[in-house]
Amino acid sequence: MTTLIAWIAFDNKFAAAYMASDSRITWDSQGVKRWDAGRKIFASKTYPDILGYAGDVVFPALALSQLIEAFDANTMFNSDATPWERHEIIKRSLKDSYAHRHHTDDRDFHILHLSRWDGEPRATVHAWCLEYAAAGKAWTDRVLEIPTSTGIIERIGSGVPAAKTHERLWAATYSREIFSSFCDAISSGTDSLSGGAAQLAGFYPRGVAKTFGILRDSKAFLNGLPVHAPISNSTIEWRDHLFQRIDISTGKLLEGAQVHTRPKGK
Repeated sequence: MTTLIAWIAFDNKFAAAYMASDSRITWDSQGVKRWDAGRKIFASKTYPDILGYAGDVVFPALALSQLIEAFDANTMFNSDATPWERHEIIKRSLKDSYAHRHHTDDRDFHILHLSRWDGEPRATVHAWCLEYAAAGKAWTDRVLEIPTSTGIIERIGSGVPAAKTHERLWAATYSREIFSSFCDAISSGTDSLSGGAAQLAGFYPRGVAKTFGILRDSKAFLNGLPVHAPISNSTIEWRDHLFQRIDISTGKLLEGAQVHTRPKGK
């Protein structure tokens, strides 16, 4: 299935919001038949919006890639659309697209939507979980509560129990600890339906959403895809499993980047 999480980070005010997932696509209930490089998170290059999915793969993966391209071609909504307006259009578009399926199996899935409102006096984060339940052919749209200090917004998927266990081991109270505990949960193999490299996207108080590259065991990944380092002209931010800022051309920390460490016993 998947492990998909979203969280918000504060220093003394809102600093960032993130979404992370694993990269494993499975064709059986044990995770034996699998692909560990499947994309699950989609970040807009023109809006502070991020979409991710858990559950069934075919429809969400294809539909979200279409939606994000439509976002970035400015064909989905006006440039001044609010997060609530954007979410309603996303929801309607997904339902309309799903109605074009014919003689195919129905399976449950979840779509996580993370967004930002650039209002006054400060930017605010908003999130929703759109769920499809195959048994009743029913859609449910949940507005998610946003923490007022650094913390998890939502966890979805078969790997949630493992993610919670590793959060406790890390005493995950900082953004970097949330991400590191998430990576440990995936790497642990506790959930056989989650695996591969972590995927990460986020946004800050200003600007559009960003996709982050991941350095894992000295190998570079983008949206789950293995890419060949060294890469001297990369235009994105890179992080490792400790959430450290990486110079991907060298595989080492960026000059001046903060050093993060594991807690004792980890």
